[in-house]
Amino acid sequence: MKLRDMLNQLVKEDKRFLTERKSQKIKTRFGVFEIAHSEEPTAPGYDPMYTFDVKLSGQLIAGINVEGDPRDNPYNAKISIQTFKSKIKVKK
Repeated sequence: MKLRDMLNQLVKEDKRFLTERKSQKIKTRFGVFEIAHSEEPTAPGYDPMYTFDVKLSGQLIAGINVEGDPRDNPYNAKISIQTFKSKIKVKK
């Protein structure tokens, strides 16, 4: 059984993995920023993950991942930031 098949079966069995991705658009003089965020499903034994994707005028420019178990109080959060493009041409 492939990993993809196992994950698909897990999603069918457990409905809490079906998360809704939310996004918000912000109009500025630099262009339209879109910030999309959601909680991503992780395998058992791994910390939960929350992701943010940042777009400028439809182009993906950065992604932010927050990993940690919020059920622990206080908890350690591992933050990783990935920049996809350092220079883009913006069309308004």
